Amino acid sequence: MIRSLLYVPASAERFVAKAHQRGADAIILDLEDAIPPEGKDAARAALADAVPRVGQHGAAALVRINSEAALRDLDAVAACRAGAAGLLVPKVAAPGTLQALADLLEPVERELGRKPLRFMPLVEDPGAVLDARAIAAGPRVFGIAAGGEDLATAMDAEPTADTLRLPKLLVHLAAKAAGVRSFGMLRSIANYSDTDAIAASAREARSLGFDGAACI
Repeated sequence: MIRSLLYVPASAERFVAKAHQRGADAIILDLEDAIPPEGKDAARAALADAVPRVGQHGAAALVRINSEAALRDLDAVAACRAGAAGLLVPKVAAPGTLQALADLLEPVERELGRKPLRFMPLVEDPGAVLDARAIAAGPRVFGIAAGGEDLATAMDAEPTADTLRLPKLLVHLAAKAAGVRSFGMLRSIANYSDTDAIAASAREARSLGFDGAACI
């Protein structure tokens, strides 16, 4: 069961070293927003060491890859070879993105004799929200989430709870309709200092049937 997912920059040694002690059900090694452009190659190379380290106490090791096609493919193959259990795939607009990743990874997985990587698409623009049911039903999907900050930016809006509530609920409904897990809270997770508000949001999300949420 995955309920809590902790984001950790893949190349930040001081965070990677202690991630397995935090009690999260899954550790997300981030290659996207937490890594500056000049650090992408080093962060990707770090996966070979970081994936087994963060999973040493039983947490699922996941990797958030980049959305640009060239980086996305390199990231996905590196995560596969490192032994990650799944990928968070940002800015998914259609199931075809997931099918292309599955086609890329299948021969690598066959070569390694490993289980197929599972996918969590991240819905981060208004069009993708409206197409979330098809995305949630895409290949290898085990869960889906709405990316609050990028979604708000795409809407020319602030990432307030009022802004995010409807699109996050629509993605949640899409997950339930497709029979996959729904991750998130009806707020941004960027302000992690307000622990009371986060606790209240987590209780609200659970009451609405969300299966878990990410944290920083």
